[in-house]
Amino acid sequence: MKRHYGPSTMRRIGDLQHGMRVQTAILDNTAVLVQVQTELFNVYGRILVIELYCEAITIFDAANTTLNFSFESLTPAIGVQPMSGQSAALNALAQGNRVVYIGGAVAGAPVITGGEGISDVLCVDPQIIGTTMSAAGVQGVGTIGQDTAAANQTSGTCQFVIYYAPMSVGAYVTAIL
Repeated sequence: MKRHYGPSTMRRIGDLQHGMRVQTAILDNTAVLVQVQTELFNVYGRILVIELYCEAITIFDAANTTLNFSFESLTPAIGVQPMSGQSAALNALAQGNRVVYIGGAVAGAPVITGGEGISDVLCVDPQIIGTTMSAAGVQGVGTIGQDTAAANQTSGTCQFVIYYAPMSVGAYVTAIL
């Protein structure tokens, strides 16, 4: 007997197995990978980051751009906190390659996948990000962003994706871009 699961059932199984998924729009590298902090996702409450990556939708230019991920809390006010170190250079990153956040120690550098369309790197040590409550007794609100260094990208497009699990009541993530 052949089994078939409806689309909503398949999405639910994916959420339970891999975490909730949120993605940005496809972004122009000349607007987001330009040596300035860019906020990507809103974080409401406290979450466990299961997977986080930047995917090359079209080829990047040959600039030696590096990338890191960070968290900033708006409520309560906590300045930008690094989630990772700087990645290796994204020099001519090919379409389908990913820059993957590996979690664990804050200084751990995001890793560039070994082939186009294949992620041979996963987040090995998920991090708890965000706050449960502010001093005013309301759910904490913050953002996950990225910052590039060394050089600006002058061409190409990318998309950021996060998989997460809620760690406090009512916690969730939304895309900013």
